[in-house]
Amino acid sequence: MALPMGIPKLTLQGSASYKAKLGKDWTLTPYLEYSYRGAQQNIPGNTLYKMPAYFLMDVGLTFAPKSNKWSITAYANNIIDRRYDITRETGLNGIFGVPGTPRMVGGRMRIDL
Repeated sequence: MALPMGIPKLTLQGSASYKAKLGKDWTLTPYLEYSYRGAQQNIPGNTLYKMPAYFLMDVGLTFAPKSNKWSITAYANNIIDRRYDITRETGLNGIFGVPGTPRMVGGRMRIDL
């Protein structure tokens, strides 16, 4: 059940990571992030605008030297590929939702100069 004006009763967010040494010169850091957003209703009293609760989970793995002057990370956001709407609106032909980001896999490299 949502509170009036699109505010969910419960929102949670958290993360966990562990930096493991690989030999004496390298580190490998896996991480997990999660978020939960409770059901919400953009227009009080109108159930057409009600958006169900959803849970998202991201994971990643970072490889870096001990000096931490650079790093390489591989990640996957929304690994459970949850389908959810960020908001719902009224259009000319009815009600439409703005979808949240689907599963996304990628990588990044960081270099400190």
